[in-house]
Amino acid sequence: MFVTTIPPAVVSVFIEPLERDFGWSRASITSAAAMTMVVAAFFSPLVSSALHRYGARWIGFIGMALTALLFAAVALTTEHLWVYLSIWFLISCAVAFGGGQPWTTAVSRSFTHGRGLAL
Repeated sequence: MFVTTIPPAVVSVFIEPLERDFGWSRASITSAAAMTMVVAAFFSPLVSSALHRYGARWIGFIGMALTALLFAAVALTTEHLWVYLSIWFLISCAVAFGGGQPWTTAVSRSFTHGRGLAL
């Protein structure tokens, strides 16, 4: 679950270099973190139906792998702000599928006694 919390948390590391190299405002750069939370919340019902159809393990692993790959794709950012925000939109979608929902579902299905402790 921790893997999917990294992208929105580290946007602040990119502020100074992106501001210096591309001249973007801090508000534009940090809007990526806000977008991550909004998009993840929007995709929550889709994640839920995918969990019931394909299982928590596959959805969680695919979401984590996509999050890592797309987070690496931030290096492909050009001087166009829309490229940066598009990459972050895709990261946001991957975070929705690799976040807490699949892993909470897996734990809830696996434990009958001590479920609260496992969560």
